[in-house]
Amino acid sequence: MKSSLSLLCLVFAGAAFAEDAPSQWERVDDNHTAVIYLDVSRIRESVVYPRVWQLHDLKSTTKAGVKSRKVFVEYDCKGAKRRTIVSSSHTHEMGEGRPKFVGTQEGTWRSVYANTVDETILLRLCGDSKQRKLVDKDAAAHAAPAAEAPKSGH
Repeated sequence: MKSSLSLLCLVFAGAAFAEDAPSQWERVDDNHTAVIYLDVSRIRESVVYPRVWQLHDLKSTTKAGVKSRKVFVEYDCKGAKRRTIVSSSHTHEMGEGRPKFVGTQEGTWRSVYANTVDETILLRLCGDSKQRKLVDKDAAAHAAPAAEAPKSGH
């Protein structure tokens, strides 16, 4: 069973990184560490859980020699969350060349914070919904812990 699961992961990773159709990278954001792109030609549309390839073209090479990362990300439109499905790190710009590192383990769901690249992508994929539960990162960091309920003496 374990070897079947490993084989399935390898097949998925191979299919996920196959370049059958040329990517159409659209610039989404530029920050101090990277320029972020979406592959608009391969968006997996869904009302609730859309998936998209992201490209992080790093502004400086990491100590491991990585210049760019491709990340396949799933978004939760209603819960305003995201998780990585599969990722790869490359030694060339714009995700070119063979991957130096590949991650095939699904990540955990993480909140999408207001005024971030993730929010920009979430809005692009899911639309602008007033029901979405975006987290204000600054407010969350400075929020006081919840007060304990008074203990009853009865």
